[in-house]
Amino acid sequence: MHAGFQNVVEEVKDLEARRRREEFETRTFKLLKAYERFTYILPELLEADQLIERAEDLEAWLRTQLNRIETGKPERLPLMVALAFSVRAKADAFEAKGGDYTSFATKDIGLLINQLRDEARAFCEGRSLYTLGVEMPEILYQYAFLNRSLCKGYELQKKVRQVDSEFIFSEEELKWDDGMEELRELFRPNIEHTEFLGGNQDIKLNTLADYDWYIRFANQDRLTFNVHSHPSIKLSDILRNIGHPEPQTGGIRKTTLNTIMVFALPETINNISQLIKKEFELESFPKLRGLKNLDIQK
Repeated sequence: MHAGFQNVVEEVKDLEARRRREEFETRTFKLLKAYERFTYILPELLEADQLIERAEDLEAWLRTQLNRIETGKPERLPLMVALAFSVRAKADAFEAKGGDYTSFATKDIGLLINQLRDEARAFCEGRSLYTLGVEMPEILYQYAFLNRSLCKGYELQKKVRQVDSEFIFSEEELKWDDGMEELRELFRPNIEHTEFLGGNQDIKLNTLADYDWYIRFANQDRLTFNVHSHPSIKLSDILRNIGHPEPQTGGIRKTTLNTIMVFALPETINNISQLIKKEFELESFPKLRGLKNLDIQK
């Protein structure tokens, strides 16, 4: 009986999810069509009013859905993208109406930029390099590009528009370097025959450079550290620090050992945290998983 009840619950959840998905598609499509008409016959004020109505309807629905999902969850991304579209469309309609409406347009975009940055920070908070750079790199990329797009539109909106002004991104603005491309490369399938290191394998520390790396990795005191106390380290400990989901059974190609050792260092994780802070103009660093000494994030 319990199993049967669970099946009913799952079916209800599936139906509810499908209903919300269909409603999302319908509302977004209606706004898209209104936006197309608006841009075609600009500056017809009747179309501007209809666009504002459609945009606010979608925005209200999206905010209700977002309230159901914890901030920072990956599944919020499509809702945030649609929210940006609705607010942007409404801002364009406000601007077309002119007068006091232009201040509403600027204010709404500014508030959305702040919300988006809070979202990006929440998404990164407590996540590992493996999650951000290998499992879900497209999430941070989408937030970065959405942030750049909104900021560029915001700056244009605050300036006096010239007749020939264009909203065009340079090639550099379309690139998002999260500093983790080499990390992704480590875990891409490779058909070449090469020696493989498993998670339970011991990585020997032989040289001064090896011990210098270990001191930084384990946040040890250089003055009191005894080189004889740690002749080796398990690869699983290194994999664990970058957030590999299966450090014991996971592994890497032997030729990539030095690269993964660098990514496992707290200073590298901190550098990527700084990069994220700079991209989204955050007041403080997102605290990424793998930092043994969070005091370095200042």
